[in-house]
Amino acid sequence: MSNREINAAIPVTVFLLLSVTLYGLYDNLSGDDEGLALDLVDPVWDYEHDAETGYGSVTGGYVYRGENAPSLYGKYIYADYIMGKIWALEIGGDSKTNEVVYDSKANTSLTGNSRISVSSFGESEDGELYFSDRDTGKVFGFTENNNGDIILEDYNSNISITQLIGVYNAGDSSNRLFGVEQAGRVHIIEKDKNETEILLDITDKVENADWEQGLLGLAFHPNFEDNGQFFVTYTVKGLGDEAATLRLSKFVGGNETVVLDVDQPYVNHNGGHIMFGPDGYLYYGLGDGGKYNDAYDHAQNLKTLKGSVLRLNVDGDEYTIPSDNPFVGNDNGYREEIFAYGFRNPWMFGFDSETGDLWLGDVGQDKWEEVNVVISGGNYGWAFREGTNCFDSPFAHYDGHSCGEIDSWTYGAFMYERVLLNIPLMVFLLASIAISSRYKVKIG
Repeated sequence: MSNREINAAIPVTVFLLLSVTLYGLYDNLSGDDEGLALDLVDPVWDYEHDAETGYGSVTGGYVYRGENAPSLYGKYIYADYIMGKIWALEIGGDSKTNEVVYDSKANTSLTGNSRISVSSFGESEDGELYFSDRDTGKVFGFTENNNGDIILEDYNSNISITQLIGVYNAGDSSNRLFGVEQAGRVHIIEKDKNETEILLDITDKVENADWEQGLLGLAFHPNFEDNGQFFVTYTVKGLGDEAATLRLSKFVGGNETVVLDVDQPYVNHNGGHIMFGPDGYLYYGLGDGGKYNDAYDHAQNLKTLKGSVLRLNVDGDEYTIPSDNPFVGNDNGYREEIFAYGFRNPWMFGFDSETGDLWLGDVGQDKWEEVNVVISGGNYGWAFREGTNCFDSPFAHYDGHSCGEIDSWTYGAFMYERVLLNIPLMVFLLASIAISSRYKVKIG
């Protein structure tokens, strides 16, 4: 048999590819589930993404305490933006019941669209519950007929607000609703008027390039009727070198006072929902900074504000930190503003007006969406958990953590983030191939 020669770059390339592949598999399979050693708070409910599309995005709601739909009383009403469903979750002791209130993909009669994109829930002053559809810009409410059937109906069929992502009340005895337009306007919605009035227009300041950016939150001061103060959160246009800055500001009339700026390294996972609690403090939900897999090491990092729910005293020219916040006085450099942490992208939360419990929807990534009842100092698990399920992030700051199984998404993210985007490693690999291409090896 005669000897043959091949370019040395061929076996070198095969060797390097096998090495990287095996290292990626080792990284997926090795390590321990570090979440087991942590005191994680499980969600009260989690659910899988839509079977057809593989997507989901929970929209947190409220425990219903109104009178128009008696069969919903005491149940947590929430929805999914992608799946177009609204559910009623009832928890009693060890039992949990989750029933579909409305499936907009199965019944398109309400809007005529293929689904309702439920972007927010809001309560009126008398405790009735409403929700917004971002696609049609309309507000809908719940009633119940004599047969016990839940009926969804327009709050005002003449009103449609572009990019409607929030519904609120001011607690000023006016019984008005306020709609947040993502581009940067706050609309006053009244049941008997065919047009809205504008409470606030800051479109010139708001960055709205990505669908998760924009004017994101609105909260009226508990004494709004007397002091005229309300608060908003929005991504700021043209500020800083990062993807955006999420700003919390106080307004009195048209006068703005910046309360807190939080840099955002990526365009998504801003969070931005704000609400005053029954204790008079402002609660502020922040996402993990975006991208995927907690790429920037925020959700489990108490030295950053992101991936957390903050609790702030905003009575004054600058915010202060309530003395009973869980990390006040710590010696570890943890941010004392944090009330709870371990969130991916909390989108909408609400206090139960009867019990004071704080219910929150946290948007999932691969497969699971979750509903949480938030407690002081609680760690809600991201990115060790997605819902109640182990989650394996491929990033270096989660090294040592593994779910002990091969996951194609995690493996693909590992290869992309830690191989293809690793410039020194890629230089080494390409240089090895280039140098070896100058030589030949004999086979046979």
